[in-house]
Amino acid sequence: MTKKERLSPLFIFSRLSYTTSWQNATLSLLPFLFLLSVPFFSLLPHTSLFLLLSLLLLLLLGWLFPSSPSPSLPRAALLFWGVLWAGGLSSFLLWQDLFAFMPALAFCAFFLPYLLPLSQKGFVFAYGGIGALVGALASLSFLLGKAPKEWVDLRLQGEFFGRSAVLFGNPNILAAFLLPSLVFNLYFFLTATHKKAKLFFLVCFLGSGGGLAASFSRGGWVAALLSVLLFLCLLQKSLFPLVLSLCIAPALLFSLPSPFLARVLSIFSGDSSVFYRVSLWQSLASLPPSFFFWGCGEGKSALAHFVFPYLKAGLERVEHLHSVFWHMGVANGIGGLLLFLLLSGKALLSPLPQEQRGLSLALRASLLSLLLFGLFDDFLYATQTGVMFFWLLGVNFSLQSLRSS
Repeated sequence: MTKKERLSPLFIFSRLSYTTSWQNATLSLLPFLFLLSVPFFSLLPHTSLFLLLSLLLLLLLGWLFPSSPSPSLPRAALLFWGVLWAGGLSSFLLWQDLFAFMPALAFCAFFLPYLLPLSQKGFVFAYGGIGALVGALASLSFLLGKAPKEWVDLRLQGEFFGRSAVLFGNPNILAAFLLPSLVFNLYFFLTATHKKAKLFFLVCFLGSGGGLAASFSRGGWVAALLSVLLFLCLLQKSLFPLVLSLCIAPALLFSLPSPFLARVLSIFSGDSSVFYRVSLWQSLASLPPSFFFWGCGEGKSALAHFVFPYLKAGLERVEHLHSVFWHMGVANGIGGLLLFLLLSGKALLSPLPQEQRGLSLALRASLLSLLLFGLFDDFLYATQTGVMFFWLLGVNFSLQSLRSS
């Protein structure tokens, strides 16, 4: 065995054999480094610019130095990408809004598994570990009293706690980033065969879960609970986890520490964020049908010119639509929304590859967690979580393509 053959197993991202060349082994490290940098790009003054430039550079390297024949791209993905470009182009031509191209550029992450030597299991392992690290930082920030209070409705919940937003500056973005890592670490914990490995992944799972709890994102909590329960039921082919959770839920709910219980119950108290979302979605439902036929285009400028005049009083400073599904329907029309649902449905509902059933279930459950979160917040509003969602979507499709080839 040669030196390079002995070193190649170190590159967990590589889907190639032991005869991987140094060029391909180096390329296999790049997705890991990019994934590691995503949360830390948020500390830079121009987060989206640095993140998207790094993504495009990564894709360019994968295109210039192909490692192996890539599986064919799904046509629905290319068509949806074209819809995003059309939505961005219309806003650019009308309002010179360059930020309208952000969703189309973020979608480029979908192509990472097709251009680079990316192992789906390596992606899951790395994302789980990085999520655990970010979650631990978020938990530490909360425990030290450094979590900002600007995201809390003080009228209902007092000044006793803040919502951790470490690295991302927004607790909901933090929650969206951590959701997939929670499922991934649970998958490795359940499938590990050695005690030390189980302990390691249990710590990682608690790190991701602690950070998600410290974000105080109610949408994140709901998405995590439902996706984890579905993952456990499908993995074990049993409804026992669901039945057990229903039996102990009342006791667990009222044994929560008071800040967490107050946050959960605030859903029914009509706090400012709940009232804001309901008012916003009611306004969107009253838009003329033409908005949903053609769409108004991507970006804030399109919203300001076409949508804001129809919003209720008090909604003059809307930043985004607080739902990825409303985003798709309003910005890209019914066609864009249907394509988004088609892509998501194909990723979630296609036949499971039996030889990698557990891994595939973990990838689908993590994708589902973000879609459930997207019912309450628009994760495409932040470039970081938009990139991670489309990357995760691409990994799901690439696993299916490799199994069927």
